[in-house]
Amino acid sequence: MKNPRDYALTLLHLADRDMRAFLALKNDVHWNVDPHTICFHAQQGVEKALKAVLVSRNLEIGRTHDLNKLFYQIEKLSLSFPVSLEDLSKLNPYAVTVRYDDQEVDTITINEAETILTTILKWATATIH
Repeated sequence: MKNPRDYALTLLHLADRDMRAFLALKNDVHWNVDPHTICFHAQQGVEKALKAVLVSRNLEIGRTHDLNKLFYQIEKLSLSFPVSLEDLSKLNPYAVTVRYDDQEVDTITINEAETILTTILKWATATIH
């Protein structure tokens, strides 16, 4: 089993990879990529960044895609959180609902998703280092 710091850094690396995929899809004008697919990568990056913070504090992360649940776990650590729970919650449907139900979910714009993703990733990186 990896030590917590190494695992946290791995999760941050994976979150950064999701951010790069998000940006590539967002900025590629040659493909008509569905906004839900783009926002999926934002949700995944945020999820991994939040899990990285928890892991860095030796906390169990379990198998969840629920950003609200991760938020409440982080809140118990008394860390200042850079986005509101309301904004964070807007990404939740992109974890499962959009991938498996093919439902139209318009809770967030691509630009809002980008702001949340970059903000959380910067915060998580600073919190861990």
